[in-house]
Amino acid sequence: MVATFQEDTAPSSVSSSPLQVFSTMSLTRRTLLSSSSSSFQVLKPEERGLILIHLLLTCANHMASGSLQNANAALDQLSHLVSPHGDTMQRVAAYFTEALANRILKSWPGLYKALQSLLREALAVSSVLQLHTFLASDSDMSNNNGHSLSGDSASSLPLSNSGKIDRFLNAIWGLSPKIMVVTEQHSDHNGSTLMQRLLESLYSYAALFDCLENKIPRTSQDRIKVEKMLFGEEIKNIIACEGSERRERHEKLEKWSQRIDLAGFGNVPLSYYVMLQARRLLQDYGFYGYMIKEESGCAVICWQDRPLYSVSAWRCSK
Repeated sequence: MVATFQEDTAPSSVSSSPLQVFSTMSLTRRTLLSSSSSSFQVLKPEERGLILIHLLLTCANHMASGSLQNANAALDQLSHLVSPHGDTMQRVAAYFTEALANRILKSWPGLYKALQSLLREALAVSSVLQLHTFLASDSDMSNNNGHSLSGDSASSLPLSNSGKIDRFLNAIWGLSPKIMVVTEQHSDHNGSTLMQRLLESLYSYAALFDCLENKIPRTSQDRIKVEKMLFGEEIKNIIACEGSERRERHEKLEKWSQRIDLAGFGNVPLSYYVMLQARRLLQDYGFYGYMIKEESGCAVICWQDRPLYSVSAWRCSK
């Protein structure tokens, strides 16, 4: 998200997340869960989360190797264990399962389009400009591999090759704004392979779902709509789409800083007073578990130790 202005912004009660021990688990193929969904429910949340993560990675690996039968078996098992109304990992895994299923369906374009026409429903439309949607490279725009299961698009190109975002930032610079404020998801969802994007997006969206779990009841219709219509659709686009169809290309602050600097903008560091006020607001409203960190003069909003969004300010420098 970008905003331009022409005229002169504690302890946690959250239980440990399975992603906190995810880095220690083996990614080698092992025997999949053979117990029933009823026995799955009696496991600890961390154990359930690790099982779901392993099944998602197994499914993605099979897709990347073209083994659709094995991928389908993993999806079938996931369908019995995930739930958009369950705990944090069951909810986030439900949307990753849907995204992986969509990726398989896209290999049969006729079937996929027929199902989409039957299942399509009205989604919330945001008028906020999202800079990451401009990150598709020129080769992505001209050569769309949207229906490939194993061939991922070469989207991780040098910054100078992302012509669309370069042209957009140059146009913004031409307006000579007094200040430009950029807010983007602090994640790397622009990897060139399915496995890169799956691993990174599992971390980031599990954190987003986890922070909602801490403050909003599971039965809240507002929460369900945000998870389904916003996060769920983003996950589906990151995982199921390739080429020009893949619009959700979030990148981390350091890459955005490099892009914006190359476009002729200079960073305006957020003051100590602004950072102090932001932290006080979190405390005053009881948002325990959230943190605001300073990184190179910018603010990074975190859930526990996981960065969620970055906020940076810029002005024309050339």
